[in-house]
Amino acid sequence: YLGAEHGEGAPGSQGGGRLGGDGLRGPRPWGPASGAEPAATVAPIVDARTGFLLGGQRGGEWLDAASTAPLLAGGERYGLFSPAAALGTATGAAPRPAGVPCDDTWVIELDPEPQPEALLALGGEWDPLPRLPAEEPTGDAAYRDAVARLLAAEGLAQPDVQVRQVLRVDLEGDGADEVLISASRLAEQRTTIAAGDYSYVLLARPVDGALQVRAIVGELHLEAAEFGASNQYTIAAVLDLNADGRLEVVVDWDYYEGAGTIVFDIDGDAATEVLGAGCGV
Repeated sequence: YLGAEHGEGAPGSQGGGRLGGDGLRGPRPWGPASGAEPAATVAPIVDARTGFLLGGQRGGEWLDAASTAPLLAGGERYGLFSPAAALGTATGAAPRPAGVPCDDTWVIELDPEPQPEALLALGGEWDPLPRLPAEEPTGDAAYRDAVARLLAAEGLAQPDVQVRQVLRVDLEGDGADEVLISASRLAEQRTTIAAGDYSYVLLARPVDGALQVRAIVGELHLEAAEFGASNQYTIAAVLDLNADGRLEVVVDWDYYEGAGTIVFDIDGDAATEVLGAGCGV
């Protein structure tokens, strides 16, 4: 899993996302809403809140936004989804660059404008919500202990454990639940970093009666910095974004001058960043 502290090129810098591939079965695309050329088997995936094109999926491969954008002519129809429900459809315009300072980020305007609760717009006709997560209490001792053990292993001897989110869900469709944990301790003023600041999204599995925890993404600051920008990572949703029956983990990141979204494919003990976009300076 990704667990190292981010440096240059981390989400909190410029737009865009890294490409990943895992040979999974591809979804069927929506047809265009009115007369536009079909999207050539690509299923685009858009952040409905910002219009950022996260990328797409075609023929068993994940495509980053730069590879997906030229395959879209505009007029494609998208299904709108919150983390828990379908919210109707919208029509997408042709992708355009977001502009300075995020020229590598592509934007798709959706019509009608998505509802505030809409998270993603998907250009495919499969069900991305085959299983819904259940919220768990953030004060549960087992989850707090799991976070403390990971932070101690990363070098923080006496961590200030602050669990923000806990979701229980069967990611792989095998009947066994996993637990997703978001934990963050950040300085109130986000332009400075205090020693011991951290933010992680973690995956926990019960093994021999205990939770085995690994970092999907995150960062830890062992030293203070008067001037610095730490990223905060939160769980946005878990959805099946490529019709293979497994759920991907959608993570939001933000810092004081930027924000974006990353999609992680979880396969056993491997977590791979497959889609993403954002904007920041």
